[in-house]
Amino acid sequence: MDSLTQCREEIDRIDAQMIALFERRMAVACEIAEIKKRGNMPVLQTGREKAVLDKCREQLKDKALWPSAEKFMQYIMQLSREEQNQRI
Repeated sequence: MDSLTQCREEIDRIDAQMIALFERRMAVACEIAEIKKRGNMPVLQTGREKAVLDKCREQLKDKALWPSAEKFMQYIMQLSREEQNQRI
């Protein structure tokens, strides 16, 4: 990519994919809320969240991005918990 316009167009395509994935993730989080509700389980499960973060760190190719990627994933999980709490 050699122009600002091209870079921005690529960012727009990536953002569209991220929003679609976010919607899918939140839909699954809502299904999980129903399962937790039926099983009288707490929304916050710190062991699971740690496992998710560990897996993400392993999958990250550019390890220098981990501090930002960790914040990103923590925020996504926070949003998922908030959605689950609304449904339980």
